[in-house]
Amino acid sequence: MLIISITQLLIVIFVVQGFSVSYNQPKLCSTAKWNTNGFTFADNFSMNSAPYDIFINTNNTIYFATKQNKSQILIWYNATSNMSLPISNITNKNIYGLFSTDNRHLYVSVNGESIHKYSWTSGINYTVTRVNSMSGCYNIFVDINGSIYCSMTGRHQVVKYKLNATEVVAGTGCHGFVNNMLYSPQGIFVHTNFSLYVADCGNNRIQFFPYNQSNGITLIGNSVHNSLTLDCPSGIILDADENLYIVDKYQNRIIRSSSNGIEILIDRGLSQPQSIAFDNTGNIYVTNGGSNTIQKFMFIKETCGK
Repeated sequence: MLIISITQLLIVIFVVQGFSVSYNQPKLCSTAKWNTNGFTFADNFSMNSAPYDIFINTNNTIYFATKQNKSQILIWYNATSNMSLPISNITNKNIYGLFSTDNRHLYVSVNGESIHKYSWTSGINYTVTRVNSMSGCYNIFVDINGSIYCSMTGRHQVVKYKLNATEVVAGTGCHGFVNNMLYSPQGIFVHTNFSLYVADCGNNRIQFFPYNQSNGITLIGNSVHNSLTLDCPSGIILDADENLYIVDKYQNRIIRSSSNGIEILIDRGLSQPQSIAFDNTGNIYVTNGGSNTIQKFMFIKETCGK
């Protein structure tokens, strides 16, 4: 008799329907390290604005959102340092979160008020559609079913939007510290099994919400025994082995949590970092709000042996 797990069944369904993960989750060894002397991939001169969110797809196309007036989206193909495509006539409002589902669709949170989708037909030609109005939406994530998750910082919630329906998946709408509440959440990450990770900035902790569960589990931060103390975690990503990489904003560092414990990976060259992303070779990119730069930290391949 053939026995198939729920995870295997979901994978089969996603393959049949054509869904795929668009972001990088590199397979890394437990001893992986990065050069802590990062270099400036983009600076205030090239970006002409304060950095906020960054997204890198599996083809190493880098999308970057500015969040000042006359905002723009900057795009680099193949992770080259020469900017490939600026989209500068977007809006006079701030741009916050962004997420690319493939090479042709980019979702953008405009002024925390609405989600816009940019769809490329060919080259630099694109169309813009307003997906929905969602007050307070800053960081966004699109799951493999196409549902849009919004981290609503001022409303202390994470909501999911799909097919004209909105569902609260975390938080009560009031700030608090108990396990079903959030306080100014920022970065979010949705697993392929639809569990949710939240950088709970105001509570100085990382919360994990299993699928369809409103009570979160604190993984790192306040109330966790022998945990590092966080000061407004603002970004979070996972590698292929589900190790967590956390932006600890006001302590200016990047932290990794793995089966080996919690360690400080990077604590140099950062000034109020906001968001984090991997490229497809395991290098780490961080938006640096305090110095208006994007910093790149090179993965040291030798730390994983041959």
